Amino acid sequence: MLRWDHPVLLAYLERHPEFRPRQLLCVLTWSYATGVFESKEVVEACGQEPALRRLCEEHLPGEDALERFRKWNRGLLRWSLFQLYRRAYRVKFNIGSGWFPPGLNRQLVDAARMRMDIARQMDRVEEEPKGKRRVKPPSG
Repeated sequence: MLRWDHPVLLAYLERHPEFRPRQLLCVLTWSYATGVFESKEVVEACGQEPALRRLCEEHLPGEDALERFRKWNRGLLRWSLFQLYRRAYRVKFNIGSGWFPPGLNRQLVDAARMRMDIARQMDRVEEEPKGKRRVKPPSG
């Protein structure tokens, strides 16, 4: 369970009002679940997709902020994707809130992990002017 009311988090957010972790979590979860992986594409989608525009309000995230958030919160993003997939399965197949098949749990965890890996790899590769791809140097 996430505690958005934790005193340490609230104190940090008060000192850094530009940091919007809930917004970044929602934007990246929606994006990865719908197949938008590269940070540049996520930023573009925030200006075009009605659902993302509502999430962002007037505060569009930058590519660097998205990449940093993903890097620092991989586990949280994977958990969020898993919860979204699990809820979608429960709704689609009318599965109550009780028991959930363990094999299906494993598949949903793997699907969330795969989406996270794709997003990380997409951000590591950037286009060169002549259409060649190169890997970004690691940031220190």
